[in-house]
Amino acid sequence: MKRFLSFALAAFSLVACSPQAYVMRLEMRNPSPSGLDLDNKSMAVVYLEDGSYRDSLFNNCFADGLAQGLEKEYFEGKRSVDIYSAYKEEGESYISKDSLQSLVMRLNKDVIFMVDTPAFGEASGDKADCRANFYVYDSMNPKDDIKSGAGQGKVSLSLQEGSMLGSDAQMLGLRAAKPFLNTWVPESHSVIYFDGMNDKWTRAVWLAQDMEWEQAREIWMELAQHRDPLYASCAQYNTALACYMMRQYDLALEWLDLSDRTQVISLSSGLRKRILEKKNK
Repeated sequence: MKRFLSFALAAFSLVACSPQAYVMRLEMRNPSPSGLDLDNKSMAVVYLEDGSYRDSLFNNCFADGLAQGLEKEYFEGKRSVDIYSAYKEEGESYISKDSLQSLVMRLNKDVIFMVDTPAFGEASGDKADCRANFYVYDSMNPKDDIKSGAGQGKVSLSLQEGSMLGSDAQMLGLRAAKPFLNTWVPESHSVIYFDGMNDKWTRAVWLAQDMEWEQAREIWMELAQHRDPLYASCAQYNTALACYMMRQYDLALEWLDLSDRTQVISLSSGLRKRILEKKNK
């Protein structure tokens, strides 16, 4: 998630020591248009070559562009996506689930991008249409299916020194990564606290503001033991929110269930809906 864009304070009531809400407006990471959520997963790009110098050069540069697009989104631009080549034997299947699962094991990666050899179309001047198909297997995806993608556009045909073929292929790879990059969706969330009741409530709010959800959760878990049901339930709700932010959806539901049993908080139903939406994607 991205840091909050703005915040506001909203009181539930004007009674002293009553619960108040610290409203945080965030941008939350959602799965990519492909349906895959690749955040916090290791990846590798494997491209096929068939002995043709032009095809091998194109695929090497296409794979590099694809890897760079993934690295910018998921690894803060650091070189983290390994690139491998494999010779394409006639009659062999390289995009079957068995083949991709084998690569997951051999390369010790969560996600494999398999780039097939390119298909060049008719030439127009010194350019030609080109399509590069690739296939994606995420070993951690519950659907256990293979996604497909493609890079398509015009590329240079020249193989002479100074040719733009490599650059054209790299740009196609960079653009081809876009459907596999996560989207960002604005969300507003309320953290409950008690002003003047206990400085731990205030400290937890500021930790949440700084996106230190694990540390904030430790404080709320302690406060969740309070003998007053309202205080305990509010802390349990906050703990559920922290779990949601850390994408621990099952644990978030357990804490929200506990909060509802202790004393129902008006914000509970909205948080529950969001947790279930993320959990079922």
